[in-house]
Amino acid sequence: MLNDFAGALLREDAAKLEQKLEAYEDSTSTEIAIVILRTLGEYTPEEVGIKILRTWGIGKKDKNNGLLILVAVDDRKVRIENGYGMENVVPDAIAYRIIDQQIKPAFREGNYYRGLDDAVNSIMKAAAGEYHAVPKRRTKYRAASLAVPSSSVLS
Repeated sequence: MLNDFAGALLREDAAKLEQKLEAYEDSTSTEIAIVILRTLGEYTPEEVGIKILRTWGIGKKDKNNGLLILVAVDDRKVRIENGYGMENVVPDAIAYRIIDQQIKPAFREGNYYRGLDDAVNSIMKAAAGEYHAVPKRRTKYRAASLAVPSSSVLS
């Protein structure tokens, strides 16, 4: 299911995404929905995401296996919200990586289709146990950066 209320996607790109989402639901029973809004107004992405997920009945009721990619174009907000049946498949850590590594870079270039298509592909891989995010760089701390006088460390 794809609803582009902001007109962010070209018709042919929206049709390709819609076809991919329908084929995935037909083969797995897991429903991935994409909703693109202009703005969230006074609400948070979490509030809107949960409301859409529950009100629209995304996913199978007995499996609670729906997942929503919510985009608010003017607010520059993206959220991946999932039903309880998808929490182990796409936990928050993976959702954040997908947003940071795939959606945001493509959106910065103005390419909403690529960001969403890459995200859907990664979610499908995660559901199949095949998704491997690029690890974040770890910051190395030196003792001097901790602002602790060396005399207090030794005493």
